[in-house]
Parts: sequence; structure tokens; C-alpha cells
Amino acid sequence: MIDTGESRSVLITAGRVLALDGETPDARALLVVEGRIVATGRTRDLVSQAPAGCARVDAPGATVMPGLVDTHPHVLHFGGLTHHLVD
Repeated sequence: MIDTGESRSVLITAGRVLALDGETPDARALLVVEGRIVATGRTRDLVSQAPAGCARVDAPGATVMPGLVDTHPHVLHFGGLTHHLVD
């Protein structure tokens, strides 16, 4: 969880945003207001859309995939069991 202090909105920048919906182009920033994704796009565009007091998280090199939640971690368990097999 990202601590955004008192802000109810957050702008995540400097990463790669992949919506993976087949329609939305890859982006460099993501704006969340009141717990909902309201925009993806270029950082400069979303900075101008962000509400006053919006928290900002710079995530250079990170990939953000909104909506992807893996609460059933088979891959993690498999990796833990077979890590000694990887050269």
C-alpha cells in the first residue's frame, strides 16, 4: 500500500502503464481519484488534470498494470519449490 498521507488521489508517474484491455494504449502515468482510475496517459497531461493536494509517486522502471490482482499465488509457490532447479 502506498502511503498518500491525507490525499484521496494519487498520480503515479515515470513508469510504464499497461491497461491490457486491447484498446487503451500504453502510457507513462496513471491518475487515481477517490480510489478509481480516472486517466492514463502522458505525465504532463495528467499533472494538469490532478486535483489539488494529489499525492505523487514516481516509479521509474516500474510497470503498473491497473486491475491486475493475483490473490491466488500458484506462481509464487511453484517458484519457491523449484528455485533450486534454475541455473
